[in-house]
Amino acid sequence: MSDEFAPTYTTRERVVLLLKVLAIAMPILLLLELWFFDWLRNYAREANCHVYGDINGVHLLAYGVFVLIPLSSAFLIALLMGLRSYGLFAFILFFVGVSIWGILQAQKLTATIAPCPPEQLID
Repeated sequence: MSDEFAPTYTTRERVVLLLKVLAIAMPILLLLELWFFDWLRNYAREANCHVYGDINGVHLLAYGVFVLIPLSSAFLIALLMGLRSYGLFAFILFFVGVSIWGILQAQKLTATIAPCPPEQLID
């Protein structure tokens, strides 16, 4: 095959590209590992004690996991890739479907939230 139609990266270009990706990914990974996951674990442990108007922290966690993550994934794929093919459209539709399914699951999970003792409520 000829390289006329499919040029490849040189070794130097590959290394530079890898270093650029690592320069962006490593600080994000460190932030997640050193702060966010610990914070999320502690928040989830006492989520029913956090009250934000008419909803509490359990609602935020359930709807965030079951609705927001799949819906934002579909939006991000649509934004980055556009609707170039039917396969991609099916992939985006899958995430939207999972998000709709997630709404039902989050409603079931949050229907019976154990009440938090009044002295432990966090506003």
